[in-house]
Amino acid sequence: MDLKEFMSVRRAYNIVRQMVGAKERLTFEEFAIVCHLAAAPEALKTSAIAEYQGALRPTMTHRTNHLEELGLIERSEGEKDRRNVVCSASDLGRSRILELAELTRAQIPTGR
Repeated sequence: MDLKEFMSVRRAYNIVRQMVGAKERLTFEEFAIVCHLAAAPEALKTSAIAEYQGALRPTMTHRTNHLEELGLIERSEGEKDRRNVVCSASDLGRSRILELAELTRAQIPTGR
């Protein structure tokens, strides 16, 4: 995706974000996390998600806590190392992301 496409998606998502109730609102970064987890074949470490987004681990912990509170992701201890936290998209998260993605697509003008 080039920069123009990214900016179109981000602008469209910001319009959609304002349509959602304040308690259910996701930042663009949180939206991207759930999308990334929904597409992943297995649960991902929080550190891997932080690396994917270029964010610090404490920032990612805050974001994943919020997403878990909303029921969009599930967090658990790593199987090999309990200090690791792994995340996966919940069923609610998968359906919510599809809904938000469709609303976002509808905000992008045809041919753009």
